[in-house]
Amino acid sequence: MTNPQTVPRPDPSLVSALHYLRSQPRLRPPEEAGGKRLYLHRGWTVTPLHPYHGGWICNVISAPAADTRRPINTIEIATALPADAPEHPLDTADHATYLAVWRTQTLIHFPNGRRAALGRWLTEHAPPPPAYPLAQPGLPARPAVTLDAVTLHRLILQVHTTRAGLAQLLGFHAAAGLLVHEQPRLSQPHWGQAQLTIPGYHRSQS
Repeated sequence: MTNPQTVPRPDPSLVSALHYLRSQPRLRPPEEAGGKRLYLHRGWTVTPLHPYHGGWICNVISAPAADTRRPINTIEIATALPADAPEHPLDTADHATYLAVWRTQTLIHFPNGRRAALGRWLTEHAPPPPAYPLAQPGLPARPAVTLDAVTLHRLILQVHTTRAGLAQLLGFHAAAGLLVHEQPRLSQPHWGQAQLTIPGYHRSQS
């Protein structure tokens, strides 16, 4: 049995993300996860080794913490995507799953305030790309929000900011690898598209 004193405390930056993940579909009973290869919404690939109170001690396979063992909360284990296929789990994920992974990672970076509000709004308003995850030529392969004049007006009101403030918020997300979006001139009526990207993920080429 694992000594609780030897188990590292879970990262407090995950609190908002874990709260969000409780609303996501459970893909497995946590107690049956032992030995499976899993892709967590936070972007880590892990293998659960043995349970402890509140989760599993996992071997981290792919992440900034690769080749370490970390405690992973039960809710992350229950909602993780299977990662035993040759392709990346997001290559075949549907639109809702991609957005759930993206939203989780925005909450890890930006758990509250206007930055979190922007992430929530973009998640709620990103339409699925054509033939997701494969897009038609010339169209984005990732979910994207078109920031036309009407959308910008609504977004500024919802996030309670200004055009300059919104440009800064978009810049924070882009710097974190969560958006592809060129910084616009504030006077432009149309700010192009903000593509929702997941840090470190690039769709495999077939």
